[in-house]
Amino acid sequence: MEWLIASWQRSEGRLFHHAFVFEFEGKMNPGKVRSAWNTLAQHHHILRSTFVPSHVKGSTSYYPVIVSYKHQDPEWLEQSLEANAADELSALKQLLSNAMISLPSIAKVPTRLTYVHGTLQDYFIINLHHFAYDAWSLRLIMNDFRMILNDQSPQFGNNLSGFLFRSEQSETRSEIQRRYWQGLFRNRVSGKLFPHLNRPSCDESSNDNGQIMLRCFVFEDVIHSLESKERRAQELGLPLHLLLLASWGIVQQRYSTSRNAETADGDVVFGLWHSGRLEESEPPSGLDIPNLAVPTVNILPVRVEYHKDSENLVAAAAKNLRLQLQQRSSVIEQSRWVDVVRWIAETQDASHPRLCNVFVNLLKPPHRLEHPLSYSFPSSGSYVSFKAIKFPYSPSSRVKIESSLLRPRYDITEVVQPDLLVDIFLNPANDTIGISFECEHTLVGEDHAKDFVADWATMLDSALR
Repeated sequence: MEWLIASWQRSEGRLFHHAFVFEFEGKMNPGKVRSAWNTLAQHHHILRSTFVPSHVKGSTSYYPVIVSYKHQDPEWLEQSLEANAADELSALKQLLSNAMISLPSIAKVPTRLTYVHGTLQDYFIINLHHFAYDAWSLRLIMNDFRMILNDQSPQFGNNLSGFLFRSEQSETRSEIQRRYWQGLFRNRVSGKLFPHLNRPSCDESSNDNGQIMLRCFVFEDVIHSLESKERRAQELGLPLHLLLLASWGIVQQRYSTSRNAETADGDVVFGLWHSGRLEESEPPSGLDIPNLAVPTVNILPVRVEYHKDSENLVAAAAKNLRLQLQQRSSVIEQSRWVDVVRWIAETQDASHPRLCNVFVNLLKPPHRLEHPLSYSFPSSGSYVSFKAIKFPYSPSSRVKIESSLLRPRYDITEVVQPDLLVDIFLNPANDTIGISFECEHTLVGEDHAKDFVADWATMLDSALR
């Protein structure tokens, strides 16, 4: 949560607010939906929570803390689509765009449901700050919403305070984390940040308010034959996802120095999203981590090392990466980024307080839940159902955030620099792999993004020959 909040603050509120669109099967009673929405928020504390700055008395160091309101319902809006049925999706896309600009305030609860009246069916848009969900917990929450709409009890856990207590630091946990991170970075070779490659004109790089433009480049289905590549990776004794990460790391290193430079021994660091759902050997009583509908994700650095004399450069880097990640227990996975930076700085002369400015999220298909995302209803009668509508993601540089809510600056904000966000996603349905890049316009242009994709795919192919 802390890294996400810091990245949101550093981006002046532009990052990590999202909106999701869902479609009901037919017309609905908005009163029933609103009642279910409020019931859902009463069950899942995170939906009626926000974050506020806190500090130790007498100190100027600030950190975010989560505050849950007992009797505060999340925001509710109603709108109607002024279009015929054929144009409803276009009108809905415009509402989604508006929802990404005019955001619910973190001064209250940054969660909102917008009920949309359509012609033949109704829709709803949910605004969420990323501190309140991750990809796993969102599925659980939406399943519980469906259950409540059908007059059944929610299935999934809501113990937010239990999870936060589980993640609290102690001297023992802190020492375990310190030893791991200092050991991993004791012989760090390089410390280069990813450079600004694009040189747009002033008119191209900012909007009417002078804000730096955000760009998102999405490349779906760029690597084909996912299933056969997974089999080949198994023959090499490696999971495919490690080869994908190692391939990206080598591409990142080459663009951080000189693309045409001869490959030499070295390393590269990027932040990697961790699920945070590893079970502890003695989990707190009643805390069912796999079925807990709270965000457990954490972002931590990985170090990709490579050696020019390796017969298979990517596979060798992936093996090193596997060993590194295998050593990450549930305690390590809950390390605080600000602590990691401090511990690493103690082992070397760190001229820059930021470890990296590239962060990678590898999106794999969800595994089966202990309780499947399904529900049973009487054979007679009707039930409420809805499904997600996928629109192309387009970040907005025109978000409206009260400037006072972006202060004071948290300590972690000073050591987080989310310049380039990379998503790698597997699509078994199409038997393909895709990748996307989100960044400021001055960092990467479309031609650069296309070059990244081509080089990344080439690196993977070379590893799987």
